[in-house]
Amino acid sequence: MIKPLGTYHFDEWSAPNSQHSKASKMNKIAIVGLANQYPDAQTPEQFWQNLLDKDSRSTITPEKLGANPAKYQGVQGDSDRFYCVKAAYISNFSFDPANGYKLPEDTFAGLDESFLWALDTSRNALIDAGVDWNDAVLERCGVVMGNLSFPTTQSNDLEMPIYHSAVEKALQTKLGVPHFKLSPYNAHRTYGFANISSLNAANGLIAHNPSKLVAQALALGGAQLSLDAACASSCYSLKLACDYLTTGKADMMLAGAVSGADPFFINMGFSIFHAYPDHGVSAPFDANSKGLFAGEGAGVLVLKRLEDAERDGDNIYAVVSGIGLSNDGKGQFVLSPNSKGQVQAFERAYAATNLHPSDIEVIECHATGTPLGDKVELTSMERFFADKLQGSKAPLIGSAKSNLGHLLTAAGMPGIMKMIFAMGEGHLPPSINLKTPISSPKGLFGVNTMPTQVQSWPDKAGNEDWADRRHAGVSVFGFGGCNAHLLLESYTPEADKHSFVAESPKVPRQAEPLKVIGMASHFGSLKNINLHNAITAGTNAFVELPKKRWKGLDKHSNLLQQFGLRSAPKGAYVDQFEFDFLRFKVPPNEDDRLISQQLMLMKVADAKLEPGQKVAVLVAMETELELHQFRGRVNLHTQIADSLKMGVHLSDDEYQALEAIAMDSVLDAAKLNQYTSFIGNIMASRIASLWDFNGPAFTISAAEQSVYRCIDVAQNLFMKDNLDAVVIAAVDLSGSFEQIILKNAYGPVALHPNVEASEDRTYIVNMLNSTQPQWNVGEGAAAIVLVPTDFVTSGCAGYGQIDALDFGSETVHETPITLDKLLTQAGIAYHFNKVSMIEQCAAPASDNQLEKIPLSTYGPVTHNQVEQRLGHCFAASGMASLLHGLLNLKNRPKQQDTIPCMTEKAKCALINNQSEGQSSALLITQTSAEAQQLTPRLVSDLKSDEKHQLVKQVTLGGRDIADRTILPHNMGFRETLKHNDEAASF
Repeated sequence: MIKPLGTYHFDEWSAPNSQHSKASKMNKIAIVGLANQYPDAQTPEQFWQNLLDKDSRSTITPEKLGANPAKYQGVQGDSDRFYCVKAAYISNFSFDPANGYKLPEDTFAGLDESFLWALDTSRNALIDAGVDWNDAVLERCGVVMGNLSFPTTQSNDLEMPIYHSAVEKALQTKLGVPHFKLSPYNAHRTYGFANISSLNAANGLIAHNPSKLVAQALALGGAQLSLDAACASSCYSLKLACDYLTTGKADMMLAGAVSGADPFFINMGFSIFHAYPDHGVSAPFDANSKGLFAGEGAGVLVLKRLEDAERDGDNIYAVVSGIGLSNDGKGQFVLSPNSKGQVQAFERAYAATNLHPSDIEVIECHATGTPLGDKVELTSMERFFADKLQGSKAPLIGSAKSNLGHLLTAAGMPGIMKMIFAMGEGHLPPSINLKTPISSPKGLFGVNTMPTQVQSWPDKAGNEDWADRRHAGVSVFGFGGCNAHLLLESYTPEADKHSFVAESPKVPRQAEPLKVIGMASHFGSLKNINLHNAITAGTNAFVELPKKRWKGLDKHSNLLQQFGLRSAPKGAYVDQFEFDFLRFKVPPNEDDRLISQQLMLMKVADAKLEPGQKVAVLVAMETELELHQFRGRVNLHTQIADSLKMGVHLSDDEYQALEAIAMDSVLDAAKLNQYTSFIGNIMASRIASLWDFNGPAFTISAAEQSVYRCIDVAQNLFMKDNLDAVVIAAVDLSGSFEQIILKNAYGPVALHPNVEASEDRTYIVNMLNSTQPQWNVGEGAAAIVLVPTDFVTSGCAGYGQIDALDFGSETVHETPITLDKLLTQAGIAYHFNKVSMIEQCAAPASDNQLEKIPLSTYGPVTHNQVEQRLGHCFAASGMASLLHGLLNLKNRPKQQDTIPCMTEKAKCALINNQSEGQSSALLITQTSAEAQQLTPRLVSDLKSDEKHQLVKQVTLGGRDIADRTILPHNMGFRETLKHNDEAASF
């Protein structure tokens, strides 16, 4: 767990004149372009017309499920069944790879449609904004894309055959039928069938891929990251994009969200949650509504600073004047909304603007149609607005989910666009299917505030100060207590000349250095002090594959060879770890246990800070590919039935027993808590819940750059919001079979890790006689706690300091420029001899440009690679490099001179990370006092005085799939089959 230097009360050690003493007013941001891909609405104009027509898009479309719905139809509470198949799906989508993208056309072949939705919509939004493809502004344009970190239709094609190959071989033995074949899992899919030879490995990079694809295909030079804040992701991406503009790190941003996970996976999960209506009625704010209908889609907004948009003569759709983010913190189950957190989002939105709550005329609500969610949302609005209306009417309210269903991570985009068009056109579309409106506790919001017909925009009298401007709010509240409230204004040039506009930077604002006041890690078998000792002793974490890690898949030589492996590689695997289930308030029973990815992340990110503070939690991660085991299990229900029709005859009892054995061999039936842990952002929310943190909590995905993007976002949040601290955690259990075969497609894995300390990576010759760097297997999790340096008193030294961060292209020309810019930021551009160490990490198949730069440029410098000790940890690799750098820096000789950016003597290191065509560089420093704090801190973790309450071992992987199928407890079943003449004649 993270242990900062004592338990801090932030109000006692914040500098009284700190720039962080209160949140700054938000710069006004102009929305200058937009586009969407919604069910039956491929353009904003079509979407708007559907709203005016009171059109509903929830339908039954079995082909999207990739299965025969009748075979999986059940009732509420059934395992491995869904009780609702209605949803709002996209159909007839077409994508033209020859549309001028900056990537080869074959890049798009076989990609999941959801990634293409994000790209196509981003392109159309830029066209709508009047951006020319050769415009220099694209070099200063970035993208933030909300995305659901769930399996997709095409990622299933990559992973499902793995499990079914093992099950098929086991069933051949069990049935005594050597030529038994499982029917293809996607035999019922009527579209997009993928042949194994046409699979695109990029489909396995689920969480990050939408933003990566957009940035590369459109040649965007700014920040690019994907995030998961559940149903609030749209507004979170908008807030982060606005921050990049207001800090001057970008001149234009794309803020978007996409939701295109496997519909089968979604339907099964929401059935487990009991989120669907069991009587087929879903209508937000209606007393008869018992749940939601899911949907899919994408929406993208193009943003500029308002003054820049006016200068450029852009068409301004609307103005973003304030956004408030919060987390529910401690209180209720992670899927249950909490009014406390929602009200905080309202408060923070208005604190960031000069608008008053009484100015708001309409609020587009989150309202999904679930009884609890709708009731809590009305209560929250009443609590906030009741005493702030100053005699004006309560805002009118509605929800576009009545038309489109719940688009999950993209849920906010239809509501935002609905408000933009409603303010601009002067007409307000109603919520549909509303027959028996519910109301807030005291009736402030109810039937009189819920239009059921199209009406004129309810301009409020008495708003003379705002001229002819209209004002709207948009609320989005996501699983895990992720809350956001957005304030929009219509654009009126004359009015905006007299409105408040905060100072906008023409050059990037200098981010304040950040102090590391807490840290913890668990990579491979090395935890905290053990990692320190390994560095001191020069040892590594590489071991043979743990027995259960791959569920016996390592025994299938044909399967290994199919994916380019001769054998299971040695690596820095995590075998097992201890977890205190009572302390973290999660169920310990193995049949409903959270997935290991979330348990390990929670363990290392146990922040030990003062509860109830405005602390943000940012988690660097990628989609856990083992989630595919869920559908791998469930789909066997129809596969086995279809396969047995080919000649194997069993009694009903025998069939039921065989199906249960085969399905359980892949994964036990998922229950509520386990499926909840499939949701990526929930791990950030669990950390916030444990300590009652009320700052934003969400995940960030940017491949090997994920941790550095978290630091980048933390810098922005400290500059723009009144945060007490930021917890940055990272996790990637990349030693799974699913992960290794996927990453092996990008660059060959080292079967026997190279552990020699060298400036050169290991190279092998591939079949095309070209050289590719091997990578060492690594996995684990780690976390740090960051605060601005002016928060730290003289008695609290911390463990080190992040002085500067910069990003550039991964080229031999750009990398030195990035490093030079970094040193310039820190004030030591002409003091290269102050850099005593370079910690470097390069992704598989990455062109390691740092090795092509003479190290003598930086004076007497040590060159380290954490991969030599911990392997390559992908989304967590940045954290491994950072902690490895801090621990190595501690052992470096003392600097003889004071570094210009420090007030005392310190040691300095550069951390360089190269992946996905990007190069990031981090400058860290460490004083003698900070170095002295490290060892006692790490040792104290082993002598923790925390009272353990319910500690159990968590083992990664599981029982052997084949053995579990072949050798069940009911041996008599096997004997029965031996005498089955029908089976013998198969």
